[in-house]
Amino acid sequence: MVANGYDEMGILTDLIENGVWDEAGVAKMFRTIGMTKEGHQMTLRKKIAAAAKSRAPQAPQVNVVPLAFPAAPEGEAELFVEAIAAPPVEVSQRKKENFTAKEWFDLGQEGGGHRYGRKYTTHDCYAKSLELDPTDAAVWHFFGEEGGGVVNGYTYSKKECFLTSLGLDPNNAVVWYNFGYEGGGVVNGRIYSAKDCFMKSLELDPTDAVAWLYFGYENGGVFRDRTYSKKDCFIKSLELDPTVAVTWSSLRLKRMLR
Repeated sequence: MVANGYDEMGILTDLIENGVWDEAGVAKMFRTIGMTKEGHQMTLRKKIAAAAKSRAPQAPQVNVVPLAFPAAPEGEAELFVEAIAAPPVEVSQRKKENFTAKEWFDLGQEGGGHRYGRKYTTHDCYAKSLELDPTDAAVWHFFGEEGGGVVNGYTYSKKECFLTSLGLDPNNAVVWYNFGYEGGGVVNGRIYSAKDCFMKSLELDPTDAVAWLYFGYENGGVFRDRTYSKKDCFIKSLELDPTVAVTWSSLRLKRMLR
């Protein structure tokens, strides 16, 4: 059909090119070209709607393939569902399930953490480390500073931990003064008093302020051919580390320094 020089396709083309998709615009175009018959208008509207649909963005087609699971064995349905739902275990996670003694010790040095779904304290980590390697003197020392505890079925006191550490490595100054603070005892067949332990600590490290402080608590004594009084020891301690005065700011210490 032709209306005032426009055939239906020509009108449709004009509408598409001019972007007239709403009913008001279509009606206006009809009036402009003198096209009033309802049948013709319906035909054009259908073509316009089809053209608009072809220009609209189309959602991507997704082929959905239903998953087919094998039937669960009778009586094991719950286990079967759990097995399907369980996330895969990463290779790195499997590796961590076999922590070495050193890795447990390092975790303890960091303050502990979560492993295998439970929280491990610093104390727990040192105990786990010693279960795997009871020959590490450093771990025994730190385990003692945590108060000791059970290792492989035996309960170790703080003092026993320090003693075990010294039996493995007698050259740690800090362990010696910790052992002395616990009263001393027999190390490698020799009896050490608390004062002997502090002296031993100073022999290994004469720059340790805490060892000098403890030596002062034992009234001082002769060290490397020089006699140190109680006050001399405290002054030496403060010279090496002034923060010890804050750490040990008890009334007893203040009175001794007067």
